[in-house]
Amino acid sequence: MRAWIQDVGQDDLAFVHGVSGQDLDTIATYCREKGEAKQSGDWKHAARVDGTVIMDWCNKRGYTWSQFFNDQKLINRFLDDPANDVFRIWKGRI
Repeated sequence: MRAWIQDVGQDDLAFVHGVSGQDLDTIATYCREKGEAKQSGDWKHAARVDGTVIMDWCNKRGYTWSQFFNDQKLINRFLDDPANDVFRIWKGRI
């Protein structure tokens, strides 16, 4: 995973976060392995997702980062989206 700060003007900074396919594969493998292990108790670990995946999902649908994290229905839609299944640990419907 890479992160850097890019100066885009005299008073403005842009924070950029990049993730490689290998990083995402590592997260997906972790999720698959955790999902295969039995979970007990009332709490279920639903997913582990890199922020770039969330940002991409939001950008494609016209949502901001803030809107996403302040709206449980959006979070649930993201988690139930079949495209994000590789990041799910507990596979039940949210």
